[in-house]
Amino acid sequence: RPEVYLCYPTKEVIGTLKTFDLQTDLMANSADKAECNVYKVSNGEDIKFYDDITLGKYLHIYGVGWFRIDDLSIVNESKNDEYKEISASSLESELDQTYLTSFGSLGTDDDEQGGLDRYCLYNILDQEHSILHIFLQKNPGWSIRYVDPEISTEYRSFQEDSVASYTFLTGTISETYECFFVFDSYERSVSAFKLKNLGKDTGITLNYRNVIKSVTMKSDESDIKTVLTVAGGNDDRTNTPLGIIDVNIGGTNQIYNFSWYTQMMSDELKAGLQKYSDLCKTNSAEYQNKMTSLKTLYEELNELKNKVPDEGEDNTDWTKFGLRELQEKSQIYWDKIKTLLDSEDTKRQEYNTTRQAIEAEITVRNNQIDVKNTEINNTITAIQNLTVSLPNVLGSDLYKELGPYIREDTMTDDSYIVTNTMTDAEILEMQKSLLEHGQSELQKVCSPQFTLDIDLINFTVDYDYKRF
Repeated sequence: RPEVYLCYPTKEVIGTLKTFDLQTDLMANSADKAECNVYKVSNGEDIKFYDDITLGKYLHIYGVGWFRIDDLSIVNESKNDEYKEISASSLESELDQTYLTSFGSLGTDDDEQGGLDRYCLYNILDQEHSILHIFLQKNPGWSIRYVDPEISTEYRSFQEDSVASYTFLTGTISETYECFFVFDSYERSVSAFKLKNLGKDTGITLNYRNVIKSVTMKSDESDIKTVLTVAGGNDDRTNTPLGIIDVNIGGTNQIYNFSWYTQMMSDELKAGLQKYSDLCKTNSAEYQNKMTSLKTLYEELNELKNKVPDEGEDNTDWTKFGLRELQEKSQIYWDKIKTLLDSEDTKRQEYNTTRQAIEAEITVRNNQIDVKNTEINNTITAIQNLTVSLPNVLGSDLYKELGPYIREDTMTDDSYIVTNTMTDAEILEMQKSLLEHGQSELQKVCSPQFTLDIDLINFTVDYDYKRF
């Protein structure tokens, strides 16, 4: 039985407790629990530190972890048989008592992200929009131990304006970034892992020859989905949900995966689906090249519209300015001209000459933007010509045969949003990221999901397994 120490929240030890019926429940994805009883009198002697056991103090269960007493009952079975029933939770439970309030509508339309701010999980260079840095501000006793680099820099938006720290991390954030949080009560640290990167092989093999009594596997066809409509949060351009139609080679907001049911299909339908898959693969390289070109064109268009020279706005080389800056400069000089008196003709002429030069560059920039828009429209047309329609490839008869295998669902992730300040290139990247997220989700649900109930002997008390 492990030693149990009663401590202050500073982790200063008060004393060792003599416990009975000690039980700990160690959870993979929620706070660990501990329960025990401590008697006031034992063998006619008062138990030390009994009166010191109060709500809010810590229990250090040696070799297991640190717990906070959050539920306490005093039981009297007789005059001399009083004891305290203690329930405690691991220290991360404290994080449900602090609230994060830096999300949702707190952004403003004129800030750098345009209203509904976007946040990443961890970015030392952008702490204002780094979720774990915001977490540390409200929970200064904690630290960040490790963040999986695969998830640290993806930006998403969130609707919560006031949410408990622990609930936010293990709920919304865990789902959005598909990650798993590990809390260390000894060092008060938080780590975030991609689920696939978490854990290690213990070397333990459980089988019927040693510890397994029985295994029951269950599955339900209602869990299987083969067609997923992918949607994000609000798109400020259209005030509708963000879709993937602009980046999906299938030409719609839907993606497909019929792999589980191919074993049941006719050879003709299998061949049709294979043809569809082959066409997608054949067109994919050129499709991706065109998408890359489109992103570059959008970036170039953004430069033509919004560029500010590296030297700053005092530069007078108008060829280095975007259209918006040129228009503002032209207006500034026009306002200056209007305030001059007739006696200041020389200054008026100077300002007018400068404004004419700016207007000439505005004409050049408008022409460049028109040319760039033409290139963009041509590239979009080329991309659309490379899309592959499943119904068209299969034809009406095979598409009817596919009917029993079409099991639709919608995946909506509100963390993918488009604001008015985002460039077209940024929007394109957001859509591509949303598509990849949808493909990852469909891969999980396109085949049966199994639940396992395993009945084991208590192998944890076997000496051969003691080191684990």
